[in-house]
Amino acid sequence: MGIPTERMFALGWAIGLSCVGIAGTMLSTFYYIFPDVGTNFALLAFVAVALGGFGSILGSLIAGVSIGVVESLGGLLLDPSYKTLIVFGLYLAVVVFRPQGLFGRF
Repeated sequence: MGIPTERMFALGWAIGLSCVGIAGTMLSTFYYIFPDVGTNFALLAFVAVALGGFGSILGSLIAGVSIGVVESLGGLLLDPSYKTLIVFGLYLAVVVFRPQGLFGRF
């Protein structure tokens, strides 16, 4: 087709890294800068992808929104320190009953 795949791959990485750099710059006003600052965000991102089903973009989107709602409601209705525990409990329940994720095919 004439599309240089290597260049498109490099462009995708460049766009992704620039988005991460901008997000990190914006988060530096709210969080201290230290090597482990992104661990919680990376863990929640993995949970969102695994909850939605690997390979399902729509599933990851719905799982990310549901994680946000569960965190907000869990922090509002219960003690705010339990909101991450509630998210991981939801993830554990989905893994036990549907190991391929909510919208996974396999």
